[in-house]
Amino acid sequence: MLKYFQSFLFVILVQICANIIFALFTIFFNLDMTKIFNDYNFAFIIQNIIIILIYFLLTVGWGLYFKNSYKYSIKARILGSILLIAYLIIFYLSINNLNLFKYFLYIHYPIGSLYRTLVLSSFTLVLRISLLISIISACFGVYLGHRVIVIRVKLKKKSLSSSK
Repeated sequence: MLKYFQSFLFVILVQICANIIFALFTIFFNLDMTKIFNDYNFAFIIQNIIIILIYFLLTVGWGLYFKNSYKYSIKARILGSILLIAYLIIFYLSINNLNLFKYFLYIHYPIGSLYRTLVLSSFTLVLRISLLISIISACFGVYLGHRVIVIRVKLKKKSLSSSK
């Protein structure tokens, strides 16, 4: 039970840091992919690649800081569950009121920074479904970061055992 709670706290820490990093990108650098590339699909792909990279780096960085984080093997599933539950609740509540959908964009600000310039009335079903892809991208970044940490720990243990 403690392992699940620690995994949950690790994921919350990564999510908060990702939100802060993307907020800094949008505030200081005025990073708006749709203005840079003038194509929504290409901007969405680039944004998801950046999401994977940031979540990967945050997971590896915090994984190096917390030495036992390699034991938390369910981090990607926990992040996916949290974001998916938040998405489904807000998707259901926003059927009648599109203003509620902006709250999910604050919870998952890495993709919210892409949609910050869109008018809420333009959130079609295709755009809402594309948000699910961004959740998968975030989970994939956390999964890759966790795999790197596990490989690093295995190599370290192997080198320690072979040096004896």
